[in-house]
Formats: sequence, structure tokens, C-alpha cells
Amino acid sequence: MCDLESIALSAGDYGQAVGTLTHTQSGYLLAAHMEGRLHGPNSELGGDTALVIGLDEPPLGEVVTVRGLWNGSQIVDAELFDAHVGVKPPPLLDPATFRDMEGVAERGDILRAEVLDACDELRGTSLLSFVAVPGPRGWYGLACGTDRKEALARLSPLVDPYLVVTESEWTLAELEEAERLISESEDVRGLGVFWDDRGRYRAHCVLHHLEPGLASTLRTLPKGTVHVETWLTRTTPAGMAGVSTSSTGISPASSQATPSSV
Repeated sequence: MCDLESIALSAGDYGQAVGTLTHTQSGYLLAAHMEGRLHGPNSELGGDTALVIGLDEPPLGEVVTVRGLWNGSQIVDAELFDAHVGVKPPPLLDPATFRDMEGVAERGDILRAEVLDACDELRGTSLLSFVAVPGPRGWYGLACGTDRKEALARLSPLVDPYLVVTESEWTLAELEEAERLISESEDVRGLGVFWDDRGRYRAHCVLHHLEPGLASTLRTLPKGTVHVETWLTRTTPAGMAGVSTSSTGISPASSQATPSSV
């Protein structure tokens, strides 16, 4: 199971964040950076910034990693590194994930009334969700459930051979509980459910940083229920032993933050 406590951040911990620096009257300000299809400063992070104390004429407007002590609102005793791994979007389903699936020409041929009625009967017990996916060979049905055999038995007569059913290790109730717990955090910046790159239906959240209390609570849920991404992430200065720093920094592999799933 992923150790969410390893990235949880409290005031007084050594932390890191990726962003772009600007100079203000108060000092250097780090603006959050996203990766992937939502790349760019502040995307999906509510315009999050942190005051950075301790830098001496750093490059402005470039994506950098800043490490230092997190005091609850500022990164102090800061140092600069050249790793550019920002907060990533969730690993979403590629329509070609199940590229060998046969398909139909029209989406409506998958989402017929009798199919939706069958899904309603299964949802909340053996089924989390059902969706029509546009694959390379046409539209096919994708179901995610806690009882794959039951879902197949009910849906196959209606959708085969245009059906994929994936197994879920968490229930719909556990997924909804994860959403509820995360939504109560003041550090949440993005939250939703999605189909991941393995065809599973689960939650994804983006946090300013992960509080230890929330990390402990989320670990009571089945592994994989929610994919967690944080902007500020706990790290350790011990990993920097013997590494020289400069305005060009160290190699990206040395300071990448690790996303986690629970």
C-alpha cells in the first residue's frame, strides 16, 4: 500500500514544490505549476502561490523546484533545483486502451434503454459505473464493478461482444466516502471521479498539500480508491547529501515528488 504519510506535510517539515518564480515587494513568490494537458502556472490549483525565503537572484519565469522548510505559509531557507515535475493530471483512460474491442457505429447503440435499466439494477451493489467509449473499432461499453461475474451475466446478453468489465477493489460507497473526506479538507484544489488508464472508476484529487490527519484517514480505504496529487510535498534534505546546488540545480531524477494512490 502506498505510504501517503511519506508525502504528508506539516509546518516544520522539509518540503518541495514546483512552479514559476516572480518577484514582489514581499519577496520571491512561487506560482504552482501543472503538467500534462493542463500544463501551465496555477491551472487547477486555484492560483496557489507560496512566498519563498532564502533565494538569491533566482531565474524568474522559469519552471523550477524549490525545496526548504515549510512553516505553514512560506518556504524558508529555500534552495533551487532544476527538476520540472509539477502536479500531474490523473492517468485517464485512453479510448484505445482496449484497442482490440469490436465496436458499433453509434454511441446510442451501447446506451440503449434496456442497458441503462440493467445498470441501474446493478449500481451500488456489483456495479460502480458504466460508460460508452469511442474505441478504434467503434463504440464499446465499459463497466467497472465489485462483482465482475454478476455484471457480465447481466450485461453480456445486452452488450456483447462490445463489452469490457473491469474489477474494482472498492465499492461505490467507499468511493463516495473518499470524496466526502477529501471535500472537507481546506487544502483540496480539485476533486472528481474518473475512468483511469486501467479502466477503473475511481477518485482523483489535487491538494495544496496533504495533512497527516487526512493521509491517515484515507489509508483506511482500499488501495487505489483515490489518486492523490499534491503541490507541496514532504521531502528530506538527507537525499541531497553530497549533491552540489546552483542556479542550474541538480538532475530532475533527484527531486521528483511521488504521487500516491490509496
